[in-house]
Amino acid sequence: MDLEQTKKIVTVIVTYNGAEWIEKCLSSVTEAPVNNHEVLVIDNGSQDTTVALIKQHFPKVQLLLPGANLGFGKANNLGIEKALSAGADYIFLLNQDAWMNTNTFPELIRCMEKYPEFGILSPIQLNADGNLDSQFRKYYKTESNTENQQVDEIKFVNASGWFMTAACIQAVGGFSPLFFHYGEDADYCNRVRYHGFKIGVATKCSYIHDRGGRAAVALVAEKQTQQMFVANLVRLANINRGLWLNTSLNFWRMSMNRLEGKGRTQVVTQAYAKSLKKLKEVVSHRKAAKQKGAFISY
Repeated sequence: MDLEQTKKIVTVIVTYNGAEWIEKCLSSVTEAPVNNHEVLVIDNGSQDTTVALIKQHFPKVQLLLPGANLGFGKANNLGIEKALSAGADYIFLLNQDAWMNTNTFPELIRCMEKYPEFGILSPIQLNADGNLDSQFRKYYKTESNTENQQVDEIKFVNASGWFMTAACIQAVGGFSPLFFHYGEDADYCNRVRYHGFKIGVATKCSYIHDRGGRAAVALVAEKQTQQMFVANLVRLANINRGLWLNTSLNFWRMSMNRLEGKGRTQVVTQAYAKSLKKLKEVVSHRKAAKQKGAFISY
């Protein structure tokens, strides 16, 4: 029997008003050419027809309805905890606005079996037009790949399609409660590397991430502040460096951004001040994140 037929996979999908994509997303994983595979959906209080569509068209999918919006991290942790309890060898975190290509699961398993030092593998991330996703392109440089290389190591890949080993999750734990929405995946990648696992891209398989279906909105000052705050918080929480070094780096970045002018001074100052107010929580996070299996239940 092939490897992909014996290893247990649990796919975890967090939904929130995802009716636009959920049928394509779930069809791609429920029809994947693997056995010993379970699909678990945690719905974060959708107000559209997401839940009804799942119940009608995918009765074998396990659907959890916590009754509130738990946030991306906590909802995924709920699924991760259940997957580990079910004896999963691999856990695949997939966004609701993403779907798999046919060969993806078998190739991911082959890569994990061949390169067990990797805790997270992502397939190549394409947009809805079949081209390399613009955000994915920022941290994955395809031109640097060697010919026929099966896995490329990178420091970060966003969590819209993470294929993870149970061993990695048992060591690193779940997403941190320090992050409610955005920043969770960057922090988790830092912790994966701290605990001695690698992060990589499986170059011979891909999936579609339809983030382009959402209209781009110009960033107003409030959104700019939030983005900068999350980036600051990720740096402060990074347990691969000392806290005070991280604080100094944030201060230096703030100073450089303020020197740029162009109306950024207030945004930068507010983001920096907001992140400093989180220092007590950051200290608790850093202490817990160094422990085995942190944050899976919170």
